[in-house]
Amino acid sequence: MENSNCPPATGMLERMKLIPGTRMVPVDPTTIEVRLGAKPALRFLDLKPDQHAWLLSLVGPPQGPPTSVIGPTPKATANPYPKLSAALRTAGLTQPQRRATGSDQAWSQLMTTEAAALSCRNLDGHKIVKHRASSVVAVQGVSRMTISALKTLAAAGVRYFVIHDDRAPDRLEFAHEGPEFQTAPTRATAVREFFARTMPQCIVLSQHTAVDVVIVCFEEILNPLYTAGLQAQGIAHVVATAAATELTVGPFVIPGETGCGNCVVLAQTPARDRADFVQFSARIATRSSQGLALPAAQSAAGAQVAGGIIGGQVLAYLDGLVPALTTSLVIVDNVGSLPRVLDWQAHPECSCLSELPGTNGDAAPAATAGAA
Repeated sequence: MENSNCPPATGMLERMKLIPGTRMVPVDPTTIEVRLGAKPALRFLDLKPDQHAWLLSLVGPPQGPPTSVIGPTPKATANPYPKLSAALRTAGLTQPQRRATGSDQAWSQLMTTEAAALSCRNLDGHKIVKHRASSVVAVQGVSRMTISALKTLAAAGVRYFVIHDDRAPDRLEFAHEGPEFQTAPTRATAVREFFARTMPQCIVLSQHTAVDVVIVCFEEILNPLYTAGLQAQGIAHVVATAAATELTVGPFVIPGETGCGNCVVLAQTPARDRADFVQFSARIATRSSQGLALPAAQSAAGAQVAGGIIGGQVLAYLDGLVPALTTSLVIVDNVGSLPRVLDWQAHPECSCLSELPGTNGDAAPAATAGAA
């Protein structure tokens, strides 16, 4: 087993040290092996000097950075994040450094951001697992994409879910998901029965349960009227949009800390088409089928890719990290399933940040959408 970039969780090494004959051997300035007797059991490659020294320090008394403590599960109006500085929104350990050239490079950086931050911050694995198991994730709109996200979250230790979708399942769309989607009267019921059969440790709670984060799925275009309700309640949410040719994951909105769904809509809509923003929002709402995504727009491969990204971003938030989609969008092609990364920021015409205490009424920087 090899780990190419990130130091491991301290808890894993502490358990390995209890096995007789376990020792840590530096192979070179960038590589360390954990050996059971004479046989290598684990190898860490491409280590930076500080990571190399930190791993070696674990042989004796722990000398690494202090273990972070994850607090109580935030509910409804609670926000686990302190105010994010402007520098943290554009750079730092938890934000990928995207470039305007080479989408593959930007994609690779986006996918490794949370893993690198977890390792370098030395979060305690036991606390992370415990926190995930007590968190509640809501899903508004059941489709291939959100089912893939639910599977990712359940496999990562999230146990409690709230499902909002009273539509009847499409038998053709969910043909490969299980018999529940062929017989259940609603999609929410189908998900509950699916979990009971395949993952009994997962529990679908009442729709009135307070939640930590919401996954919202839209058809064709983001509905700012719906996300404004979540914004007003202070509930963190990640948006997924299913169009005919592509699936869009993002933005991830932390109310009071990042821009909102309105910022993305404003940045993507010409000024002449939003002279009257109220009418513009109403037109979007009429195209949005009650704020839910229609299944016909989602290919199986594209839904798997997009769902995995959604699940990873929700886990990053629950683990106390800043999700990369607070400043990025990921566009997944519905045919080839190839992702592209776009940047976004709070829009100066949106009041989501400028009206908050301590901002002195200053508008946020203009939004950008440069392909990465």
